[in-house]
Amino acid sequence: MAAQVSAHVKLLRSPEFLDKALGGDRCLGLHYFEWSGVGDVHEVLPWMTVCSASKAEVAAAKIEAKAGLPPPSGTSRRSSLAFAIDSGLAAIKVMPFRASRKIISISTDGISNDGVPPSEARDRAAKENCIVNAIALTEGEPGLEADMKAYLRRNVITGDGSFALAARDLDAYEQLVLQKTLLEARGQERRRVNYPPK
Repeated sequence: MAAQVSAHVKLLRSPEFLDKALGGDRCLGLHYFEWSGVGDVHEVLPWMTVCSASKAEVAAAKIEAKAGLPPPSGTSRRSSLAFAIDSGLAAIKVMPFRASRKIISISTDGISNDGVPPSEARDRAAKENCIVNAIALTEGEPGLEADMKAYLRRNVITGDGSFALAARDLDAYEQLVLQKTLLEARGQERRRVNYPPK
């Protein structure tokens, strides 16, 4: 969890993010929460618009200060990707501004082992015209990245241009978080990935 938080804080302070994601008159609406098993969610950053370096720093500081709190006792080993998607969808439904695209961006370190299958929540998000992207930090043996990407493609991602990414270590994860966010900010300029993959 700490590694994922650190990567997102660094992203918001990255010159490349500030230049390419917020260039021109582009603004991003951000909402950041942590999740684990069903019912375990911690809102870190309520909805805010980020249109400048100063606003990005405000978001980074809030995430840095509030994220990474220990989960309730007995829940740390549970992971419900369906609950994560549903939590993102619930947040989007109360988003206090209009957006050209609605994106739920999921970060995980493993497969779902709690709650309903992720595909059920994915389909609910699809019905609401939401894009779901996913990124995983595997920190395991070589080859796990490919397995995780295949799992996320089959079960989690949906929408035009949706994609799944996986990294074996923190350095690679930080680079992929930047790549993912730039793709999302630019309108997901990538070939659509259908599920399940052919």
